[in-house]
Amino acid sequence: MKITCKCGHLITDATDRLSHKAHLIADEDKFDFLHDSSIFSRITRRMYQCDACGRLWIYDRRNSLKSFMPEGDVENFLASKIDRSGLG
Repeated sequence: MKITCKCGHLITDATDRLSHKAHLIADEDKFDFLHDSSIFSRITRRMYQCDACGRLWIYDRRNSLKSFMPEGDVENFLASKIDRSGLG
């Protein structure tokens, strides 16, 4: 999967554990997911962040891409909150 950001940067999704990719779960669906993880693919939406400009790309409920530009400093805020440096 490839997304060409409005800034011209190419966002790719060709492997696992990408720091610029996340899955969005609506608060309305969170507890359903906690009780039944098999519904993950039905209730989550993929989202990506451009490494160049920080723009977020989120698939909506109709599987159409929408973009959002953050204000202020750009950081990789889709990256894991877990410090994986000590994990095997």
